[in-house]
Amino acid sequence: MNILFFIPQLGCGGAEVLLKDISLELIKRGNKVKIISLCEHHYSFINFPERALFTSTVSIEVFPVSFTNPISFLRSKEVKHLQKIVDEFKPDIIHSHLFLAEIVSRSLFYPDAKWFSHCHDNMRQLKPFALKDLINKIRLKENVEKWYLYYRYSINKGNRFIAISNDAQIFFQQVLPSYLNKITLLFNSINVDRFKKPINFQKSKKHQIQLTTIGSLVNKKNQAFLLSVTKQLKLQNIDAHLNLFGDGVNRKQLESLAIKLGVENHVTFHGNHPNVASYLWQSDIYVHSATYEPFGLVLIEAMAAGLPVVCLDGGGNRDIIEQNKNGIMVYEQNAELFAEAILKIATNEALYQQMSAYAVEYASRFDIKPYTDKLLALYMS
Repeated sequence: MNILFFIPQLGCGGAEVLLKDISLELIKRGNKVKIISLCEHHYSFINFPERALFTSTVSIEVFPVSFTNPISFLRSKEVKHLQKIVDEFKPDIIHSHLFLAEIVSRSLFYPDAKWFSHCHDNMRQLKPFALKDLINKIRLKENVEKWYLYYRYSINKGNRFIAISNDAQIFFQQVLPSYLNKITLLFNSINVDRFKKPINFQKSKKHQIQLTTIGSLVNKKNQAFLLSVTKQLKLQNIDAHLNLFGDGVNRKQLESLAIKLGVENHVTFHGNHPNVASYLWQSDIYVHSATYEPFGLVLIEAMAAGLPVVCLDGGGNRDIIEQNKNGIMVYEQNAELFAEAILKIATNEALYQQMSAYAVEYASRFDIKPYTDKLLALYMS
């Protein structure tokens, strides 16, 4: 089977790492895989898990596009070049990840393939158009893109959607017209072996509680809240240390906030790192503060490393947390309550060991191998 993936950009984000793991598994099973990336690789691509194996095994074509609006793009030379690439590859499956890839790929014509859209988030462009949106230029543009997509779906003989969480599935069921309501729920997955803690691994204990969080330093990830939680733990004379992995526009602002709150010695900004698994093994609890989370793949990674999770309710991560079994979800953005949840786990050794063991078992259900079986069955159904 020839499988063609479209993605906006390759980097270290959850969608990109998932795509990498899927591609390698599909190739192991005798399929031919090609990836078209619509932007140059993100700088974090240098830290891409198993980058050398990935780039030497998978056919990757970087084809930067200058997309402004669908109508002008449809008439551009870029479309002709992309169409030639697709025609030569002769895909059985065309599978897009994220919105730029969605709208660019659908500008092509290839009705002989089955088309799939991976719903990594709730595409706001598909939301119903309201009267008030008439004075909103962004919403007007998004509405044009929506109807363009619907038309292109029909030109290519339909479309199938893969929702990564119940939250995403409900969103697409609500916004899509009935004739496009072909949505399959398929939770995202990880390569579990990458995160398994080595046997007889010994932590180098430097603090009473080691907390870790991973994510881009942007508003929706809400790391400022975790700095407040760290302060709350300090006020209770708890020797806790917060490790933040990831980079982004909010880094300087967060570093300043840490100083303002007096927790700069209790926080380390690690930036992007090629091997977060080794840091997870040194940690005690994974903390996650995102206010919106389509699924929360990083929570599964932390669980695979043996960490219970404490998080806020981001929507999609409701599918992951089993309360007081593999973690605790705090439904109110309250630093005291969040710190209380951390201490409940960290100060009860029997509870901690029980939750850690269950977290590992739970994460094993999301391994990339059974996931690929399900994806192939969906492709062939």
